[in-house]
Amino acid sequence: MFWDRYYSLCQEKGKSPNKVAGELGFSTSTATQWKRGAIPEEKNQQKVAAYFGVSVPYLLGYTDDRNPPAPPGMENAPSEDGAQQRAAAITVALAGFDELSETNQRIALEVLQATVETLRRQQGGQTD
Repeated sequence: MFWDRYYSLCQEKGKSPNKVAGELGFSTSTATQWKRGAIPEEKNQQKVAAYFGVSVPYLLGYTDDRNPPAPPGMENAPSEDGAQQRAAAITVALAGFDELSETNQRIALEVLQATVETLRRQQGGQTD
């Protein structure tokens, strides 16, 4: 069922399964393994689900509910499609963070914080 959902979600985006796999940092042979019935590891399931903005249970075919559950404590927070898409993009971008050394994690966080602060100053209080 994973492959069926993955393939369908790729089609909805107008992209090939191999193209999406590449964008997520996987090889085309990984996509071929999925087509043959392999199921991604849990961390990769989360990465793929975040890319498409769907829940892992949906991706695996356990439910027809596409929406990921709210994080603990955020169940009653207002839901905005733009915010969900940004959260999904952040999840994908940070997927390999835990694999970095402590030094490189610290550097990545410092760069991110400096970038956000610079953009905030450049923005001058303006919001989208």
